[in-house]
Amino acid sequence: MNPDPYAPCRLCPRACAVDRARGESGVCGETKAVRAACACLHFGEEPPVTGAGGSGTVFFTGCTLRCRACQNCQISREGFGVELSREALAGIFLSLQREGAGNVNAVTGTHFLPDILEAWTSARARGLVIPLVWNSSGYETVEAVRTLAPRVAFFLPDLKTLDPDLADYWFRASDYPRVASEALLAMAEARPLERGPDGTPVRGVIVRHLVLPGRIDATRQVLAWFAERLAEVVARYSSRVPTDFPA
Repeated sequence: MNPDPYAPCRLCPRACAVDRARGESGVCGETKAVRAACACLHFGEEPPVTGAGGSGTVFFTGCTLRCRACQNCQISREGFGVELSREALAGIFLSLQREGAGNVNAVTGTHFLPDILEAWTSARARGLVIPLVWNSSGYETVEAVRTLAPRVAFFLPDLKTLDPDLADYWFRASDYPRVASEALLAMAEARPLERGPDGTPVRGVIVRHLVLPGRIDATRQVLAWFAERLAEVVARYSSRVPTDFPA
């Protein structure tokens, strides 16, 4: 087994298998070198993630989807960002904690997963105590979800559509419905909902849905799946208290 997960790279469902360690760019548009466009306190996330001090959000450069209507296209497709070593990234996590962030919010980091987890481990050894939020398009492998689960407080995925034709047109990924639904079920199983003493969620999965103009039928399809499939998994695992999350 090749010890370098970037060569050939199969970190995301594209499995494009390019040698990013040698400087080749994957479908994500990135080589092995971790790049990020912004690290800041973000007060616009879902309330359990934002908290009182803001979410310590790191926007990683590149993306595994090729969305036609991306709101962050300068970051996802146009390469805006600076290169960071693992130790520099760990330092950013610690800096966000000092600024009052309630968590580290990794946005679109799938294609840099190994380095983000290494930086996370290094930061914890240096005093990081705030939890990790994995903020993604939902286009994840089940293996990636299981790798992340012991370290993540909240999974914050999209469920954009379950229509393969729409996914092909809007995201260049006709397999998105199958991949995302499998990933979300794995997330719900791995990270059951937990609430604090005041009832506020402190761990779990928060799903966002993209309503496409003129396609309310696609939204109904997503809501039906959510009620039938995801709710079943949530109910099955809601009574289980995770023991693998670092204190």
